Amino acid sequence: MEAIITIISLILGIALLDLSATATGADSRDALPLNNWALLGDWAIASRASVLNGPDGRILFRFHARDVNLVLRSREGTPVPFRVLVDGQPPGNARGVDVDNDGNGVLVEPRLYQLIREPGEIVDRTFEIAFDAPGVEAYVFTFG
Repeated sequence: MEAIITIISLILGIALLDLSATATGADSRDALPLNNWALLGDWAIASRASVLNGPDGRILFRFHARDVNLVLRSREGTPVPFRVLVDGQPPGNARGVDVDNDGNGVLVEPRLYQLIREPGEIVDRTFEIAFDAPGVEAYVFTFG
C-alpha cells in the first residue's frame, strides 16, 4: 500500500495575507474557522514574516493535520522561551520534538521547529504558541 503525504505551507507575511489571515482579534480559540490564524499582541506583518514588537505575543491557528511546524528566528539572536498549547491545553504526547510534554520550548536558532505531532486520530484542533519576549520572527507554518 502506498501512502500519500500532503504538506501545506502558510507564509506569515503580507504576500499571503489574503489566505484567511486575521492580524488581530479572535482571542477565543473557538472563534477561528478551520485554516485561519490570528496574531495577538504587538505584531508587525512584513513582506516575509510576522515580527513580534513587544512581549506577550501569541499566534493561534485552527488546523486539521498530524504535524504543525513553524519556521522561527530571533531578531536579536538571543534565546526566546515559548509555550505551545493545543485546544488550550499542554500537548502531552502530541508534542513535537522541539517542545516538552508541558509545551515548553526555546527558540535558539533560525530553523524549522516541530511543535505538534498528533499520535492518534486527526481532528480539527487549535494550535497556540506564546512568546514572552519581543523580536520573534515567524516565517512559515508547514503541516503534514
